[in-house]
Amino acid sequence: MKKKIFMMFFIFLNLFAEENFLKVNYKANEPLLGKGHYLILSDVPVATYANTIGYFSNVDIQGKVTPIQKDLETVTIKKDGEIIVRKDVKWEQYIFELEDIDLGGTKVNFRWKSLNRQRIELMISEWNLVKNDYKLEIEYQYPGKTEAFNLNISMPEFNPDIYLDFDYKAPILKKQEYGKRYLILKKVIMNDYDLEITKNRVNSNGLQLDLKSEVVIKGVEDDGYEGIVKVVPLIESYPNIYTEISNENIIDEYKEFYIGLELPTDLNLNLSYKIEEEILNLSYNRIRRRILQKVILLPANNEVTKKVALDKWYIPGQKIYIDDFKNTRGYYLLEHKGELTGKYSNFKIKVGEVEEEIDIFGESEEIHSKFIRMKVEDGRVSICIDRPNELTQGTKFEYNILDEKDNLIEVVNLEFYIEN
Repeated sequence: MKKKIFMMFFIFLNLFAEENFLKVNYKANEPLLGKGHYLILSDVPVATYANTIGYFSNVDIQGKVTPIQKDLETVTIKKDGEIIVRKDVKWEQYIFELEDIDLGGTKVNFRWKSLNRQRIELMISEWNLVKNDYKLEIEYQYPGKTEAFNLNISMPEFNPDIYLDFDYKAPILKKQEYGKRYLILKKVIMNDYDLEITKNRVNSNGLQLDLKSEVVIKGVEDDGYEGIVKVVPLIESYPNIYTEISNENIIDEYKEFYIGLELPTDLNLNLSYKIEEEILNLSYNRIRRRILQKVILLPANNEVTKKVALDKWYIPGQKIYIDDFKNTRGYYLLEHKGELTGKYSNFKIKVGEVEEEIDIFGESEEIHSKFIRMKVEDGRVSICIDRPNELTQGTKFEYNILDEKDNLIEVVNLEFYIEN
C-alpha cells in the first residue's frame, strides 16, 4: 500500500513539474527569427510561429505553459529570483504585452491574448549572438491567488555558416583566361533567411559580407613578381555577361553574386600565381570571420586532344575543320579531350619552328608540314592532307596558339587514323 501511495505521489510530481516548467532551446544550426516573429508557446511542445512559416525546426520546446484565467490582474517576471518586470494587465484589442525585457545580452517580448488563454507568444527582440541560458519565473496574480511556472530560454552561439550556401572551405584553383576583363572566382550564394535577429544596438547592420577591393598577387615560382588585383562584385545580367555592382551592403541587396578579379596585364599566362590574404569576410557583432583567403591561379594554356578518322570518302586535299565534326563526309571524330577556346584573332599559330601571324580578321598564311597543309580562316583552323595513303595509324600532329607576348594559349594534339 505504501509503495502504491509513493508511486502515485511520484506521478503527481511529474505531472505537476511538466505543467509548471517550460524549456525553449534555440538551435545553433538553424536560423533564428527576431523582431516581428512570435514563437507560440502552448500545451503542445511543437515550435510554430504566429505569423511565419518555414522555421518550425529552429527551436526545441519541452514542457507546457500555464494557461491564464480571464481575471488575470498582474504579471511578474523574475530572473534568478530577482524581479525584472512587473506590470498590471490592461488588454488592448484583446492583447497584453511586455516589451524589451532585458535578460542580459538578450531582450524578449511576451504577449498574451485574452481570446486564447492557453498560450504565450515569445519574441526575441534583440540578441548579442552569444550563448547564454536564462532561468525565468513567470508569476500570474489573480484576486486571492497566485500561479507561477518556470521558463528556461537557451540561446546558442551564433553560427554564421548556416547563412552561407556555397563551398568556401577549400582553396580556389582557377585557370587564367586570355582576353577576358573579369576572371570569375566564385559564385557567392546566401540562404534566404531573415537577418533581423543579427542586428542590435551595438551592430545595427547585423550580419555583413565584406569584400576587399584590392588584394596582392604573387608568383608561385618565386620569380619575385608582385602585383595588385582589383576585386569586383558582379551579377550575371545575361548568360556569361557580368555587370559590376556596389561593394556596399552587398548582403542587403543581393542573395547571390559573383566575385571577379581584374588581373594585372603583365601576368605571364604560362605561370602560376597565388593570392594569400583576406578576399571575403563575414562580419557580425564586432567579429570577423575569413571566408575566402587563398587562391591559386594556374597557367592559362588549354590542352586539347582529338583523334580523327579518315574514311573511304576522304578526298586528298579536303579541308578538315578542327572545330566542327558535324555533318562531315570523308572524316569523323573518334574521340576528344578538352575544348577549344573559340575562334582565333590577333594570335600566332605555330607548328614546330614555323610560326604565322593570325590577323584581326582571323586569317593566316598557309603552313606546310610533311603531309599536311594548314591555315586559319575566319578564326578557324583547317587542315588538308594531300597524301592520306602515306599516313600510318595514330600519326600525330601538334600546333600551338600563342598571344602577342608569346604566352602559350592553346595546345592542340591531333591523331589520324585510316578507316579499314
